[in-house]
This record gives sequence, structure tokens and C-alpha cells, in this order.
Amino acid sequence: MVNLTFTEIEAGIKDCSSLIMPLGGAEPYGKYSSMGIATLCASSIAENLSSRLNVMVAPVLPFGCSTAYRAFGGTAGLKPRTFTNLIIDVCRDWIAQGFSSILLIDSLNDNSEALQDAICRLDKIRGGAVRAFSIQNDQRVRKFVSQIVNGVEYGRSEFMIQAIANYLLQNQKSCDCGTEKTLPDEKVFRQWKKRGKDPQKYRKLFPDAVSSLFSESCDMNNGREIFSFIIDLLVKEYSSFLLSRKESP
Repeated sequence: MVNLTFTEIEAGIKDCSSLIMPLGGAEPYGKYSSMGIATLCASSIAENLSSRLNVMVAPVLPFGCSTAYRAFGGTAGLKPRTFTNLIIDVCRDWIAQGFSSILLIDSLNDNSEALQDAICRLDKIRGGAVRAFSIQNDQRVRKFVSQIVNGVEYGRSEFMIQAIANYLLQNQKSCDCGTEKTLPDEKVFRQWKKRGKDPQKYRKLFPDAVSSLFSESCDMNNGREIFSFIIDLLVKEYSSFLLSRKESP
């Protein structure tokens, strides 16, 4: 969609009224990973799925519900209500233009509740028109990752995002792999979540922006396996949804 004119998009809707929208974010994944790796993962998965199914891709949304990490330089995010309203407004416009199937590819752990709220409200506008797939929260993906590595990892799956990014960037391994790490007790992490996810407290708990004992022990081969698994899963689960033709008025 980014490189298409509005007339090309209108012609495309007549052929296949489906759209894939990647949801990225600006949040830190350790000292040695760039701020945009979640966005890279979401956009690359969306582009690959688009190629496999010949479906249009929308511009990536580079911000999500990342405010819990804003004590780290460069982090920027949206409040859940703002994120929900943004998704609703954008998808509502696309539905009005004729898109009948919109798949959101979400790369952030903390988007989950706000995203589900958006989809529930969009269902009232056009039932079943919008679905979401969470890279980090899908239990099948989590289970697959646990077969590669398993251990303490609080909240988001840093190993998954860093591994996929290493694969996409052709990095053999991360700079800090093998460094000894310690994490606070899980009870402390749960209390932090329960008490409102204070950003300054998070930085004190995880000063290197790492909440996993093994996130930086990944390499591009791990990422290739995870990326391929996600793409195959998306093709299997969403092909019929995305390849449906435009509904008759």
C-alpha cells in the first residue's frame, strides 16, 4: 500500500478486499538491540505473508503500548485507550472503503488487552472484519520457542524478538550472549505489574532493559526457525480469511 496510488489500491480492493497491517513499537530490548527491532519483526512477517498470499500490506504502526519502558531513552508509546481508538479509527476508514478482511500482525506483548478491546468494538461495525495475531502472545508460538530454549523470562518474549531480528539482519549472534545475568524474584515483577507498571521502577528492576535470563543467547538460526514457524502458522490459519473476495453490496 505504501508504494501504491489510491487508484491502484481501489483496483486492488476489487480483486481482493483483504489487508495486512503490521503493528510495531519503540521499546528497548537490551543494551545491544536497536529500538526498532519489534517493528522490523512485525513488518517483515507482514511482507512475507503478503508475498505468499498476494495480499496488500498497510504501513506499519511504529508505536504501541510501550509506556512502561519510557524510562529508557528513545522509548515512546501510546496509552491503551489511545491505541485502541487509533486502531478503530484506521480500520473503520478501510472498512468503509471496501476492505472486508483486515489482519493485524502485532509484535508487542503489552498491546494485547487494548487490541482485543479494539477488535470487539470493530465487530459492532463489521462483524469479523478485523482479526489480530500476536507474535509474542500466541501460545503455539510460545510453545515452539520453549522447545528451543526455556527458562525465566518475565512478560514479553525478548528471546523471540531478538532471535527473529538477528535472522532478518543476518547477525550471527548478539553481542552480549553468554554474559551472566540476575533477575529479581518473580513476585517482585508481579507486584510491579499490579501496582501500575511504573517506568522508573521497571528501570531499577531491569537496568539493562533485559527481563530474560537467555534473551541475548539467541542467534540467526533460532530466528530463522521461529520466523518460518510463524509464517507457516499464519498461512494455515488465515489463508481463507485473507483470500476471501469482496462481499457483494
